[in-house]
Amino acid sequence: MKNTLEGRQPLETTRHLHYHCPMPTTVLNYLHHGHALDDCVQLTSLPEQGRYAKQDLLERLSCSNGVRPDLAVLIRGFGPTFSKQLDVECFRRDFSNSLLLRTFFGSLECRGFSYKLDDEIELYEPLRKCITLKIALMPHELLFYPPRVRRYLRRVNRNHYFDNGYPSIAFALGMKAQGAWFVFVLQSDLAGCGRNEFNPQLCS
Repeated sequence: MKNTLEGRQPLETTRHLHYHCPMPTTVLNYLHHGHALDDCVQLTSLPEQGRYAKQDLLERLSCSNGVRPDLAVLIRGFGPTFSKQLDVECFRRDFSNSLLLRTFFGSLECRGFSYKLDDEIELYEPLRKCITLKIALMPHELLFYPPRVRRYLRRVNRNHYFDNGYPSIAFALGMKAQGAWFVFVLQSDLAGCGRNEFNPQLCS
């Protein structure tokens, strides 16, 4: 389903992650930047819940034990772009989930990233009717990315699929049959440094 940003509400991310789950959630907000996830002790200085100005929270952390730069980037970049406030309860939840996700991504030998699963993508190329699996891992405005990564995503102009101005991180094409997925194409234009063509036999 297409996401909407009415009211700019936080995306609903999973509340319970399990290390052995192959796809933790359809919306994953991974708060990974430098060594920020190692600074969980500093979160004890934050309120348990409520919305606060990000600058006030940073000053509170600075007055306690000093706020580390990586954690400051997480706080400034959490939530909608240019947002000056932070929902502490949502931040704590996503931070806690990210600690589990770091182990999950490590098992895949992957650094990991935030994404929203889009299961209704439409590519520029017309595909055969038998291609019923068309999904993509997408960036989203409300998910966290380090500043340089977010700026890069906004500059990408060669990709098979875009949504809300963001390019797909990766996409898969195939067939759904008897409760199983048969994947014919698994591709990342970002990793390939450009829009790479896939098997023309999939096109109509």
